[in-house]
Amino acid sequence: MMEKELEEATEKARASFYDLFGIMIAHELDFPTLHRLLVWPNPVKTAYEYWLRQMNDVARILAYRDGVEPGAKLSESDRVKLTARAWELVSESVESASSARS
Repeated sequence: MMEKELEEATEKARASFYDLFGIMIAHELDFPTLHRLLVWPNPVKTAYEYWLRQMNDVARILAYRDGVEPGAKLSESDRVKLTARAWELVSESVESASSARS
């Protein structure tokens, strides 16, 4: 059950990354500029926030799979580790999808 949920969350995060990155490329934005733009309501902010929610879903599923109860308070270090693992999983998915498109 959790594997399927993790796959779905990863796929959604990968898709939202493509949306965000496509907007960034179209507008010639880098991440520091993106962060400055986040104070303005616009499609970039919406795409970025959506991607963050998808990444949080991946991290939440990974935490649950590791035995962390839903709603448990994690240390900053644990949150950073989960975020890095989530990004690793999503970036692998992005790379494999990019390879398949080539």
